[in-house]
Amino acid sequence: MFAVANADWNANSEDRAAHPGEVLHIYATGQGVVSPAVDDGVAAPAQPLSRSIATPNVFLLSRQLEVLYNGLAPGLAGVWQLDVMLPADAPTGPNLPLRVALGSTEHSLPVTVAR
Repeated sequence: MFAVANADWNANSEDRAAHPGEVLHIYATGQGVVSPAVDDGVAAPAQPLSRSIATPNVFLLSRQLEVLYNGLAPGLAGVWQLDVMLPADAPTGPNLPLRVALGSTEHSLPVTVAR
């Protein structure tokens, strides 16, 4: 994971914390196979969306978040986009660890988000 943006597409930070009921946009690499396939180095199309075959699990602290989108970021080359919903009862704080796992394997080191 290399970036997290709030629902308004601004970078999540302590000064721009996410709110309950909003979507977080997570940007990463390494999602694996997508369908339909996109050639290496080519920007992902907006239509049809190129979705990841693997199903990730996303956690804020120990709370699993609902994944709304899991695929290539339209208009970008090689960027995995995960959109997740922040429930009303999600943990709060300025430096909450956000993790992505594929199956039982942690996919990356956690990044911190503010909520």
